[in-house]
Amino acid sequence: MCHEKVKRLPIIFLIALSLCYQNLKSQQPVSSVAVECIENNSFPFETNGDPKKFNFLKSSIANKRIVILSEADYGDGTSYQVMSQMMQFLIDSLGFRVLAFDNSNVDINYFQNKISQTDSVSTLDTYFGPNILNASYGFNIVPFLQTRIKEKKLELFGLNFHMRLDSAVNDLFKETCNFLQCDDNVVDKNFVSLLSNLKQFGYKAFLVDSYAMILVEKIDLLIAAMNKTGSQNVKEAQSIIRQWTNVKYFVTWLNRRFNFANEAEDVKVTANYLAARDSTMAENLVWMLNFLYPREKIIINVSAYHASRFCYKIEEFAECCKPVEVKTFGELMAGTPFKDDIYSIAFVSSGGFRGIEKDEIKKLPAPKRNSIEYVFSKTKFDYAFLDFKKNKCDWLNRGIFMAPFFDRYFLANWSDIFSGIVYIRDMKPNYSFR
Repeated sequence: MCHEKVKRLPIIFLIALSLCYQNLKSQQPVSSVAVECIENNSFPFETNGDPKKFNFLKSSIANKRIVILSEADYGDGTSYQVMSQMMQFLIDSLGFRVLAFDNSNVDINYFQNKISQTDSVSTLDTYFGPNILNASYGFNIVPFLQTRIKEKKLELFGLNFHMRLDSAVNDLFKETCNFLQCDDNVVDKNFVSLLSNLKQFGYKAFLVDSYAMILVEKIDLLIAAMNKTGSQNVKEAQSIIRQWTNVKYFVTWLNRRFNFANEAEDVKVTANYLAARDSTMAENLVWMLNFLYPREKIIINVSAYHASRFCYKIEEFAECCKPVEVKTFGELMAGTPFKDDIYSIAFVSSGGFRGIEKDEIKKLPAPKRNSIEYVFSKTKFDYAFLDFKKNKCDWLNRGIFMAPFFDRYFLANWSDIFSGIVYIRDMKPNYSFR
């Protein structure tokens, strides 16, 4: 009897060893099993200019009202190339009617008005729109947008206050004047005088207190006037009022608090700026969803940092990149009634170059072992889409490294942060970045 127990021991040991090995193997993202799982659960595609190649998005986006497309860096030219084709697919095939950007309302309005009034759009004209709309890019999406805007199948919207204070106020003043028919009781010579003085401040908006107070007072006066006459054209009135509100944010948050030259060095000041910027985007989007476009489906282009949800779940993120108390646009939207209407896609790459100027172009770091990018680099895909919720790779929904921003690999359960990712094997920079 004792002899039989001894004979069983090697068998039990082998079974235990086999189970241990299988368990260990399932948790190694760099193994052939992981590569095979990624290949079986991803959707490869080509960037041949045919938006219909993105039909696979239908199953993931389906009933979502908001799709966020998020590049890792402004210098990621290939990301914008893919993004422009995805935008065309979403607009023509899935009925998205609004395209919103991480840029000011003022710039977006200028751009939309410009391209809807002419057949030839110059590079200078597109300077007033978001980065992806630069007409000098090889992946020029401007003609497509121009056609859809003229057909009244698409509207553009800006989410934050990236603006020159002087041009923003001047353009808004003209728009408001047209709406109010330049009532002298509302727009007086003091306001015109203020406009001429704003030119010296430009981007920095270092207004002395007296100018800031006058500007805010005049804005309040114009908003009050718009509210009185808003019943004539509610949609137009609300749009202009929101733009003036953005200018107030800009003055209130940035006046005498933020020095652009010292942004990277002053963590406290940078936190104020980030808090203002993301809260403005979230507030504008909620307002837009409730009042301006209560039924339309919306595409949003913001960087991956702003789109990320639940950043506190990303290991070491607060220590390097964002104060804990500052919430991103994605985190703020996750606390709204629209949280389940959002599908966010980040763009990642395992190689190539990024940058915006000749001297700033740099090689992407080699992908970290045990990272999503590393696994993808071992597949046969040059471009692929992966849905974090619908894939069957269990280890992806635990903790794994990924670098969707800042050229740095972070450990997280990325399904908590983004809904899905687009993988690009060879990143090319934005040589034409303005």
